[in-house]
Amino acid sequence: LLAVALAGCGANDSAQDFEGAERDVAQAIEDLEEAGQEDEPRRVCQALLAREVVERIEASGGDCTQAIQKALDQTDTFSLTVESVRVTGTTARARVETGVDEEKVETIELVREGNQWKLSGLPGA
Repeated sequence: LLAVALAGCGANDSAQDFEGAERDVAQAIEDLEEAGQEDEPRRVCQALLAREVVERIEASGGDCTQAIQKALDQTDTFSLTVESVRVTGTTARARVETGVDEEKVETIELVREGNQWKLSGLPGA
């Protein structure tokens, strides 16, 4: 489910290239990268994924933490670099260089839940 995005487990701080809401979105992606690097599937499920994504995983008979752990176990180490961010109200899209397939660029969708940006759509999901 999240293998492509979670493949971005390297040290890179592209969030500093943005300001305001765009920076907050980029930081959410950097947080995903960090949680992947530190092998923290529970953090991904509890703090980084949108409620709807967690509910979809669980509705399909899965356990979010186990699904994320499996994705982490199947990834190599690459980096995530946020290239651009577009915020529209409570949703956002980020173009992210995943480092997969020689710097492939993917779009990651996010939604604002409360005061936090959470990942709601990932490549390959």
